[in-house]
Amino acid sequence: KSTVALVYYPSVIDFYWFVARCLFLLESEQNLPFEEMEYAKNTLRAVMKGQATQKILNLMQTKDGLSFWDEFLGNAADKIKAEDRVFSTAMALNTLIDTWTISYNGQRQWRSDTSDYTQSAIKKGIEFLKRSMDAKEHFLNNAFFSASYKSFSSNPFAFPGTVSQFLNGTKIDPHTAEKGLENKEPTLLYACKGFIQ
Repeated sequence: KSTVALVYYPSVIDFYWFVARCLFLLESEQNLPFEEMEYAKNTLRAVMKGQATQKILNLMQTKDGLSFWDEFLGNAADKIKAEDRVFSTAMALNTLIDTWTISYNGQRQWRSDTSDYTQSAIKKGIEFLKRSMDAKEHFLNNAFFSASYKSFSSNPFAFPGTVSQFLNGTKIDPHTAEKGLENKEPTLLYACKGFIQ
């Protein structure tokens, strides 16, 4: 629906990942408790396997046998800085993987109708991310945006991170800091820089 939008981070790939994640979760349940949830699952499946996958694949770029995605951060009509290339690629891959895999006995498996092209795009994107972890040419920070605080599980500190500091550079340990500090001090940065194994 054209009236649905994300605030703060108008990323189409991020939006598709939210939808794909919901689809994967709905399909992970054997018996959904409400008929409306079954309808939502079937509707989301059709959209994500159709138009959404096509949109994501159309946004894909290739270079040196690798697949990647750019969105808008740092880019202008005459200059591509690719500041969100790693993040956008990770989100596009998450979207495609959540759309084209199903959970079977706790393991992900490709859907039987996943095209070779889609699987190849995913594999080439994963290889791009692996190589980007060692390359100096890509901006490796990411951003976690949420329009509202929903629960402890949506708190940025619930996610892995390697950077926790104020804008002035003062480092802070989020695990020992005063509770609620992130709400009192809006210049607190919490992010993942580099690669976490």
